[in-house]
Amino acid sequence: MLQHFRSQIQANKNAISLKVQHLERERPTAARKDRLHQLRQKLVELDCDIDMLPNEILRCIFEIGSRYGADTSYSIIVSHVCQRWRAIALATAFMWSNITLDLPLRKIGRDYLSAFPILTSRAVMCPVNLTVKVSRHGSDATISNSLSFLKRCLIGPDKTGMVAHSRRNSVDSLFTLDFISADLASRLCSLTLSYNGRMSNDDDDGFKNLRGVLERCCAIEILIIEDLYLSDQYEVSVLHEHTVNLPLLRELHLRDNEEEYGDLCCNLLPCIHAPLTTLSFYLPYLDVDVDIPMEWCNALSFADSVCTLNLCCSFDTNISTVVNLLLHLPKLEAIFLEKCCNLTEDFSSVQMSEKYITRLKKIGLVDLRRPGSSKVLMEFLERHGLPRSAHDGTLEVSVLLIWTEGHSFFNAGDKARMDWIWLQENVQTLAYENPPDRKNRWYST
Repeated sequence: MLQHFRSQIQANKNAISLKVQHLERERPTAARKDRLHQLRQKLVELDCDIDMLPNEILRCIFEIGSRYGADTSYSIIVSHVCQRWRAIALATAFMWSNITLDLPLRKIGRDYLSAFPILTSRAVMCPVNLTVKVSRHGSDATISNSLSFLKRCLIGPDKTGMVAHSRRNSVDSLFTLDFISADLASRLCSLTLSYNGRMSNDDDDGFKNLRGVLERCCAIEILIIEDLYLSDQYEVSVLHEHTVNLPLLRELHLRDNEEEYGDLCCNLLPCIHAPLTTLSFYLPYLDVDVDIPMEWCNALSFADSVCTLNLCCSFDTNISTVVNLLLHLPKLEAIFLEKCCNLTEDFSSVQMSEKYITRLKKIGLVDLRRPGSSKVLMEFLERHGLPRSAHDGTLEVSVLLIWTEGHSFFNAGDKARMDWIWLQENVQTLAYENPPDRKNRWYST
């Protein structure tokens, strides 16, 4: 194929050279001089090595350079180099498949500035990663007007019926996503909703609308929900009557910087039917006297498929709560606990289970500031099937200790150092990290 392309390039060069020779014999005029300059410039371009590459290879290079759509700025730059590159870039849907919508939209005069309609049209017929971010400082009016603009852009003569029409334009569109075409919703493989504590005006329908969004996005593989507040709660029996089947969903991440953590967990998780492998909670600002709500834990349809659990919780999360999670997620192979500072209950008070046999191979402990808790956890796991090596007698598990905010085991006192020594002597693999910034760091299998 490459040899054929080079032959075609050479043929084009020969044809252009003949045109140049013909113009050089003609009487010079302003128009002929311009034309001669263009042809000579074209000959120079054809001599460039990268221009010797066929479109298919350039397309692969552009996809890799854009990290398959993750770097939209790269895609924009490539599309403004020359006409040929632009044509290839615009025809390569994967280069535009990572879309972020910031609300409210910027406005200059009466015009809104948004690349969202353009990017969605360029990413046609390929899987899309969509992120919807709502500014904490955006008012209901500016957000509503922005969403109205997006609906007008998407509902055109050639797209009639692709977007669900709502009776009014308001911030409730954030919870229905009715500004997204049905075609785009069906192609979403990753959906991130970051709403900064925004609450639906329809108190009775907030969760119903969110469930409707998930039903439309039936092909998503990764779902991330941040700071989305639901004011309504339902009984578990009611939730089981309104399940959402997401056959491809493998990662679910819930992040809440407010205190309204229970509604989203208790309502959303029991109604999702999916082969989840990674489940994450980031709930760092719970009241100091509040532990993780466990009502949802008894009603998970995906409990037997979760392999990785990320948990950032309050200072009063007890070892019994973590153990309860382990008992309800029997297939866990990796667990990462952040700021579980109250894991200091007596080992005798921890619930035992004759049926539970641990499969954990990797444990991450982040900002575990009270000594003894890691030892209690390891003893529980050993009692439930965590083997010791026949070679050196250490527990066959990898433990990663992560300290942020300037803390570490080495300046946390004698008891913490004794905990470190115990881990060194009893764990097969022990690693230590002190990263400067660990915000939004998720682990997945």
